[in-house]
Amino acid sequence: MIRNINYDIVLCASRHEVTNPQGVSITESIFPKTCPLNVKDLNQIASTYLKKYRDIVVSKGQLNDAVLNVYVTGFSPALVALLNMRKQDFENEVVMVLWHYDDKTQAYTPQVVL
Repeated sequence: MIRNINYDIVLCASRHEVTNPQGVSITESIFPKTCPLNVKDLNQIASTYLKKYRDIVVSKGQLNDAVLNVYVTGFSPALVALLNMRKQDFENEVVMVLWHYDDKTQAYTPQVVL
């Protein structure tokens, strides 16, 4: 099934300027600018965000059409927390694509999360 409703978000705030392939600046983030290395807290932040996102797409009737595009801007523990919480609590409800910056092309490249 093709997903045609995109929600764009940055993993960690204020680490880089991010624009999506359509040239739209993305400023909303899952994690704040500074995140302490506390796995329990990172998991809680990720889970809270994913629940909020899921509730939004469900309330709009978009669950089967939406994709969450996450622009990976650093801090690997935050990315692992997001992936773990999605798998644990939202795997069948949140379709996710990670976008990684490619220095050679100076653009983001997508990677679907299975």
